[in-house]
Amino acid sequence: MTPEAAIAARRRERASLIDVARHWVAASRGGGARITQAWVFGSAARGDHHAGSDIDVLVVATGLPDHPIDRLRTLAPLPGRVEAVVWTPEEFAAAQRRGDQIAVEVAAVGVDVRAHPAPASRS
Repeated sequence: MTPEAAIAARRRERASLIDVARHWVAASRGGGARITQAWVFGSAARGDHHAGSDIDVLVVATGLPDHPIDRLRTLAPLPGRVEAVVWTPEEFAAAQRRGDQIAVEVAAVGVDVRAHPAPASRS
């Protein structure tokens, strides 16, 4: 495999991981929570993922229950590789102010996954 082909394959893998998250976020709309923001962060966003990497997703939503487990229940069932963090807008703002690792990573490399999946790339 040429270096160019390897890079193209890596980009397709990354896009596939991000699409899994994008589809999950889209499927999570319409429940009790109203998603205002959603990003992939971590290795999938940076592109340094490996075969066993999870897909880290930060969801910011209103209308959430207090307990984290109950929050996940307001969203679509998690696909096997998705690891979700679900915050209210106030929790997200507080995390940004205190320099929380997730908030910093989202600001640096986060990929917005609120929109519908893009058509497949021809590369």
